[in-house]
Amino acid sequence: MVDLERFYSRNETFGDPNLPIMQRVKPLYEKVIQRLPDEEQFQIRSFFVFNYRDEVIKYWALNGPILRPVLGPEPDFTVISIEGNCMFVFGDSIEHSLYYLTIVLDDFPQKSDDYIKGMFAHEFAELSFPWRTIKEHQNELQKLGKNARKVRINQLTKIDVKVGTQEYFEKEKLINQEAIRLGFQKEITALEN
Repeated sequence: MVDLERFYSRNETFGDPNLPIMQRVKPLYEKVIQRLPDEEQFQIRSFFVFNYRDEVIKYWALNGPILRPVLGPEPDFTVISIEGNCMFVFGDSIEHSLYYLTIVLDDFPQKSDDYIKGMFAHEFAELSFPWRTIKEHQNELQKLGKNARKVRINQLTKIDVKVGTQEYFEKEKLINQEAIRLGFQKEITALEN
């Protein structure tokens, strides 16, 4: 299990902690964090962006161009169906890696606690699945040149698939399987229904 104090020592959160919805959401995502297995990918430096859609869009409009050289293109939260996103950069070690987890809060007042925890578990699995997949194929990947390695990582993890495509839905299934492996079966069931 992940120690909350240690987790927060490597985390920055952007958003208004005084929003009424955060009184409900913060204890839920802290429960998810504490239930995560004590695996190395959850020791990576993290940045959380939690807010209503309009504020999330403003955040990424302001910070996306700055972060783009490191993280790649920013998520498009103008697409109403997108409620969460996890972007990451894996370096040669945990110390040289980071991730941004963004959650849109607009629909949370109508959602169950398990749905909300499922959303957080899914986004943590968006980090965990590629991290574990790359580690599993590390020997193969080290033998490839930079461009070939990038192509192979994309094939293995489906990182660069377009939303709404068959590959996207296959990737989402893999991510939810990873969330279940992390111990969130009930929450992923609530998220999917």
